[in-house]
Amino acid sequence: MALTPEQVINKTFQPTKFREGYDQEEVDLFLDEVVDELRRLNKENEELRGKLEESGVDPAAGGASAEGASSASSSQGTDSAGAQGADAASVAALNVESDSSSDVEPENLDSEIHPSNEQVPAAAEKDESASTDSSVSGANSASSAGVQTSDATGQNAVQGQSTESAASAAAVIAMAQRLHDDYVSQGESEKARLIEEGQTTANSMLSEAEAKRSEILASLEESKTNLETDVETLRSFETKYRRDLKAYLEGKLSDLEQSPRVEPTEAR
Repeated sequence: MALTPEQVINKTFQPTKFREGYDQEEVDLFLDEVVDELRRLNKENEELRGKLEESGVDPAAGGASAEGASSASSSQGTDSAGAQGADAASVAALNVESDSSSDVEPENLDSEIHPSNEQVPAAAEKDESASTDSSVSGANSASSAGVQTSDATGQNAVQGQSTESAASAAAVIAMAQRLHDDYVSQGESEKARLIEEGQTTANSMLSEAEAKRSEILASLEESKTNLETDVETLRSFETKYRRDLKAYLEGKLSDLEQSPRVEPTEAR
């Protein structure tokens, strides 16, 4: 089935999922170029058909008819020349016979000349009739050959135009397929590049996150060690402080028990 501009314009594609498609503007521009080329080819074909319909006769068929007519004319001329040559030959033969018969008696000479004079028109008429028949048959053969040639030429012209249109359409389709393949190849290359860049970025971010995590864990571990050391120091200080405070209080109590007891004085 031939591709029409309307089919190109109304063609729809399934939307893609989970991946990017082609540039819509570039695809639209390419479709516009294809539509313009198809419209130009269709317009050119319509103009050629219109010219053929207006002329009424295929130009190739007209040329073949002219060639057939010229062939018929040349055959007629050849037949006429042949007839004239035959007449001249007949007359020459009669002259030779007359010359060879110059020694004949006078009374026999008249009887020999009269039949010869009668034979000349008869031979000429016979040659003319044969020439006319051959001319008519040659013209009929040339006419039929011209008609056949014109029909064959017309068919060849129509087939040539159809072949040219098919070749142009095939060239447009091949160009579209080539551009489609180029766009697909570019899309696949861009897809592979983006995937590779994304994978590289992900690996880099993962490495940075692992390094940051290790650094933070090391810092926290160091802080934990320092805090544990501080806690042990504070516990040691607490133990010592309690012990010293207990000893101090016990000493004060001992001093208080050993001191003389003071009696209270009575009030006056």
